[in-house]
Amino acid sequence: NRPMLAVTLASVAMLLLISSTSTMNQYVFITYFKDPSLLSLGMLVSMTPTIIAMIFVKAAVKKWGKKNICSWPFLVAIACYLYLYIVPMDNPYLWFILQGVAALFTGFNNMLVWALVADCIDYQEWQTGRREEGSIYATYSLFRKIAQGFGAAIIAFLLGFTGYQAALGADQLPGVATSIKQLAALLPLLGNIISFIAMKFIYNLDDKTLAKVQADLGHK
Repeated sequence: NRPMLAVTLASVAMLLLISSTSTMNQYVFITYFKDPSLLSLGMLVSMTPTIIAMIFVKAAVKKWGKKNICSWPFLVAIACYLYLYIVPMDNPYLWFILQGVAALFTGFNNMLVWALVADCIDYQEWQTGRREEGSIYATYSLFRKIAQGFGAAIIAFLLGFTGYQAALGADQLPGVATSIKQLAALLPLLGNIISFIAMKFIYNLDDKTLAKVQADLGHK
């Protein structure tokens, strides 16, 4: 089930890497910007793009189709995190803005992921003649749980490579804060790249193919 492999890969990348932003921001604002009071603002900024995506997702699907709005917007997020990774960042508000723009454009995929899984179930029935809802939902949910479980462990593991020492708080050794800032941008950058490749080049259910699948199943 090729589209199911793509959706699963993209979801794992999002939960394992892209979702690291909220956790990593804690370390970035303590060590790099040295202003942990901004963390509450960061939480607000992270929620707002999701609400905006929720409002416009239906119109976006109607105009561009599910495959398009679940793939091309990742390029915007890639550009945002590439900038955050490369460019020294003195302004914490610019950090928030770029993360918010990235979250807005990946939000469409988050809104539609379970609809994509339903399409994958139709595709499975179309390909094999068997409607295996339970197996597909269980497999997808299992990989989501694995990604969520490993996410926190990976962040703790990688922080060790930056030289971060919890006992030092905001006063880390020279270069450590910059490494943490780059790690905070690199993880979602890689997650967005993987998600884009999965949804653009592996996921093969465009509007035309999906319409044929649903029409053939309807005739049966």
